[in-house]
Amino acid sequence: MSWLKLHNPTIDWPNKRITFNSQYCNNTCLSVSNSILGNVGGTSNHLEGIPEDLGGVEVIEPLEGIPRETGGTVDSPLESIPVELRNFAEVFSEDMKVTELPPHRPFDLGIDLIDPDKPVKAMVYPLKASDDEELRKLLKEQLDKGLIRPSKSKYGSPVHFVNKKNGKRRMVVDYRSLNANTVKNAYPLPLIQSLIEKLRGAKYFSTIDLKSGYNLVRIKEGDEWKTAFKTKYGLFEYLVMPFGLCNAPAAFQHFMNEIFRDILDVYVVVYLDNILIFSESRELHTKHLQEVLKRLQDNACYCNLEKCNFYASEVDYLGVIANGEGVKADPKKITQAVDWATPRSVKGVQEFLGFINFYRRFIHNFSKLAQPLYQLLQKNTPWEWGERQEVSFKALKQALIESPVLIQPDPYKEFFLECDCYNPLTYTVELARFFSYF
Repeated sequence: MSWLKLHNPTIDWPNKRITFNSQYCNNTCLSVSNSILGNVGGTSNHLEGIPEDLGGVEVIEPLEGIPRETGGTVDSPLESIPVELRNFAEVFSEDMKVTELPPHRPFDLGIDLIDPDKPVKAMVYPLKASDDEELRKLLKEQLDKGLIRPSKSKYGSPVHFVNKKNGKRRMVVDYRSLNANTVKNAYPLPLIQSLIEKLRGAKYFSTIDLKSGYNLVRIKEGDEWKTAFKTKYGLFEYLVMPFGLCNAPAAFQHFMNEIFRDILDVYVVVYLDNILIFSESRELHTKHLQEVLKRLQDNACYCNLEKCNFYASEVDYLGVIANGEGVKADPKKITQAVDWATPRSVKGVQEFLGFINFYRRFIHNFSKLAQPLYQLLQKNTPWEWGERQEVSFKALKQALIESPVLIQPDPYKEFFLECDCYNPLTYTVELARFFSYF
């Protein structure tokens, strides 16, 4: 059924004739050659994956719109899918749209309130004219897809828009009031470092980025009214999980873990909607990729092809560049650190430390270098940006620029530590080859 849905042929039942004239087939399936051009009305099967026996049904392959040059290629985004994975083209197809709600599952997002009588109310935020137009389009699109519905809830969180990396605008529901009154879900997210360590010894890597991943998880039945948001066009509530709810990451990680539970850490690691497959050989990697894509297809999970990467020798994953032998800081993140402006407030210091702390394992004597900045975060400490803070700020950025490539350690071998204890209050760890600074 999924095969027919993908190729969407025109079926002439009285004449027992199937014509493969969908945009998908025109772009990806039809193999154009001199022999085909000479047999426009023939019944020869040139469609990849088409069933061999159609019970006497005639198959017509239309050639209109297909390049006629011998040996030419069809300009289609799906051509970037490796041949070994073409059977799962549906997972990457731009034509595949969400037309029905996902089913209710055990990991639906429930919203348990600390105080059920505490209201969630706010004024409608004023928006720019361009954001108003974007809001109208978004509401219509989500209503048509069944992702939201009109609401009569006593709750109402406001909405505003933020910039996306691609320059477009994204609607965000301000759920801060609701989140403050929500019982937190303790379901854990994996440690990024522990995920990277699983790559040791692998030679082939692929990354998969899910499309609209959060919309694959339903709001628990009966809790939809709690997600209500207000706009100048009315009050609405979500039937699927939106961004901004405090327990959304935990619910989505639960969903991913259930899909891949038996192969997690074997040849796949998952952090929210970021999926990484790793293997020791290309043959194994193909099998691993096919299994992962099959599970995504079975769960109606679709992927952003432009953000996927296949059969790579190293991989950009969660802020680092990693392979089976080592890991280093992402050069794009290093550039971001170099361009970071001098903080002008405590909040600015918090933002910089939050960023640089992620890379502390790459920075020798991180705690010592960062101490003047952390002192500014202490309670009742007056704001002062002096020479010590400026030196600390520049030293941390320079240390990240000069950060080494860290090895992937073998957890089954002995670890020898050499501690520098000249200063009784601090120590560093030195190894013959570094896998982390502490």
